[in-house]
Amino acid sequence: MLKIAGRPIEIVILRCPYMNMANPLTRELFSKMMYLKYKGYGNRHMVGSLPLDTTDYVADHPLICVRDEKLGLIPISGSKVITYDTCKFFNMEFAMESCFKKGNNQEHLDSLYKIIKDSQNNNKTIAYHGGYTIDPEIVLTAEDREAVRDLFMGITALYFKENNISELLGLGVPKFKTENFFYQWGYERCAANGVELSSFPLYFLPGVDGVMMHLSKFSEGITETSQKYRFIWGQKQILGELAPIPQKVRTA
Repeated sequence: MLKIAGRPIEIVILRCPYMNMANPLTRELFSKMMYLKYKGYGNRHMVGSLPLDTTDYVADHPLICVRDEKLGLIPISGSKVITYDTCKFFNMEFAMESCFKKGNNQEHLDSLYKIIKDSQNNNKTIAYHGGYTIDPEIVLTAEDREAVRDLFMGITALYFKENNISELLGLGVPKFKTENFFYQWGYERCAANGVELSSFPLYFLPGVDGVMMHLSKFSEGITETSQKYRFIWGQKQILGELAPIPQKVRTA
């Protein structure tokens, strides 16, 4: 069994909490996941930062957990994945759409819509992947922290493959150099007419700018990384069921 910081690791996929709130375990782990994000983002960002929004209720959340004898499963790292189809089904704006509208970033908005349209024309499923954090309270050596990041890369790549998600949109935050982490996946900075799009303010993280990133093909490195974790991925726990969303939801 894989261990980090001397504790056995369990992988849990928290599926669309909104559709599965009748399950006590969903309610419990959703609450713990929210607290993880609260701690993780609060450790880096000023008061007023909001690491969660309404999409968290209908997204999937791949989580790396440890088990406590008294408290049960405790997520120590995780992220959220929400497809374009899910957002349209629940009448939500997708990815950075609200950021671009609020900041009048028309060039970014046009780029986003073009990526979505191209993915639909090619019958691909596109999703936003973000909200990655590690519990700042858990004591991790530099080696342990790197192991968590490596595991996170591996299991999320397997999640995307298993759920037929072939394109991703994400946010890089130059202040913390997170775009460098996502370059390893195969992400690229979004561009228009051959010029990288500028950074833009993240209204939910005051004082922080982000850059729009797009992945259309996974890197060989992350594909290799995912192979290391096929065994633990096969032992994952899926908590909840998928929302009853049509195969494709086209824009009007």
